Formats: sequence, C-alpha cells, structure tokens
Amino acid sequence: MWTTHATYAFLIVGMVVATLGEMLIAPTVPALITATARQHAAFYLGVSGGIASVGRLIGPVLFGTLFDHAAFLRFSGWPLAHVLVPSWPSSCSNG
Repeated sequence: MWTTHATYAFLIVGMVVATLGEMLIAPTVPALITATARQHAAFYLGVSGGIASVGRLIGPVLFGTLFDHAAFLRFSGWPLAHVLVPSWPSSCSNG
C-alpha cells in the first residue's frame, strides 16, 4: 500500500515542516515591507505578491520535472536542489 512506503513518511514530515515555516513567515513579509518602504509600500507589496505568484506558477512544473528526471535528489535531499537546478539539464540523462 502506498501509505506504508518509506518515502511517504518523509513527504508528510517535509510538508508539515514547510507548512509551519510558511505559516510563521507569511504575515511578517507584508509587515516588514510596509514598515520599511513607508510611502512606496503599495508598490513593493505588489512586487512581492507578483514574485510569489511567479514562484507558485513555475515552482511545481520546475521541481516536478526535476523530481521525475533526477532520481538521485529523492534520496540525497532537497536542500541541495537550489544548487543543482542551474546544472540540471546537463547532469541528467534521458535513458
């Protein structure tokens, strides 16, 4: 059964940690931008929201493809992904 697979437990733990981190940081970013940018806060809040939207658009496709084609990342750890992404096309084979 898929719920007893070893990597499923790691997926659940990773999702819990990522969700907790996002819950902690999400309210602080707009507050920091508003406090620092003062009169230009609306512009920078828009830029911040736009960057986040681009990340939500590109992230699943990029890392889904990376996960499918770079099987070594499943076991070596996702913290290395930000280092390996620029060299991904040349380091993976299609066979």
